[in-house]
Amino acid sequence: DWSSDVCSSDLKGSTVTVGDHQVDVPASAISPSSGSGSATATVETVSLTADGGTAGLAAGIRVPVPDGCTLTAIALQFSVTDDKGAAVALTAPVRLRVAYTATELQKAGNDATRLRLMHYLPDGRQWEDLNAAVSAFEKRLIVDTTQTGLFAVVAELPRPAITSPGDASSAANLAPLLAWDLPAGATQVHLQLLPANNDGPGINLILDPVTSYQVTAPVLGSGPYVLLPGMTYTWRVRSSSAAGSLGEADSGWSRWTSRTFTTPAPLTSTLRAVSPESGGTVAGLTPTLVWDNSQRHVFYYEVQVSKDRSFGSDAFLYWELRHGGATTPLNSYTIGRGFPLEAATTYYWR
Repeated sequence: DWSSDVCSSDLKGSTVTVGDHQVDVPASAISPSSGSGSATATVETVSLTADGGTAGLAAGIRVPVPDGCTLTAIALQFSVTDDKGAAVALTAPVRLRVAYTATELQKAGNDATRLRLMHYLPDGRQWEDLNAAVSAFEKRLIVDTTQTGLFAVVAELPRPAITSPGDASSAANLAPLLAWDLPAGATQVHLQLLPANNDGPGINLILDPVTSYQVTAPVLGSGPYVLLPGMTYTWRVRSSSAAGSLGEADSGWSRWTSRTFTTPAPLTSTLRAVSPESGGTVAGLTPTLVWDNSQRHVFYYEVQVSKDRSFGSDAFLYWELRHGGATTPLNSYTIGRGFPLEAATTYYWR
């Protein structure tokens, strides 16, 4: 059923009440759009029901479910019109005082801080969080706004709590153990590990309701080559209590919980030239340069070769990036046939 209350802008100020919900409308908030006619503020309650990832209003409007949330039974339609029925924009904030009950609180895991008051943007079919204050004493969500339209109380789904590694921590190696605690009733977990600027490989997995994931260290020549040294990674997890399996784009996932960590930096001191030896002579003009590294997890290299011992602009500079696990032999670089070395010439490489 629809229920409503109205007030006119010619009052010094008024409170529009529908059920336990209130909208405090100061006189300065409403100005009639034309002439000396009055303006009317109206609040109406509407019913929301979830249906296949969307919610249908009793009036026939369909809206998406906010990400990481579930709908509650509380929704209000707030409008301001002049005496001709034309919409009037608010000229100053009104104060929404939207009440919640034990039913909504239960959907939020009995944690009122997980209740959100959201405003619907129909043009983009999106919700915006109004960051309403929670009054546990009044059992209301309270916010000042100049918006009109549809407002709804939603409950943020419980989400995982990351336990290790700590935020902005330094990983000891390229095989960190990612661990988290799951909310009760979780049926699946979505894990992502993202490199800085999305530069390089990562992890994107939907898992059973496990509470940890062991990143595998790379083995030169066989992989997996997931993490790079000296990089900052963001990793995040979200969970669902859905009975069936969810895809990445499905509703029913909680919001993400995220942290960052940095992998250990590579060291020059652990590198060793294998061949050719310093001062040695190569048999051809396209030799293969081979090196070794006691940091076994490092597999990405920058190689330079030049006649100029300072590797400057005075001579042609070979400058290549090489994946040491994908070369033959491992950790090597072969001078290309299209640009062979000069005969009887001393070269420097690093």
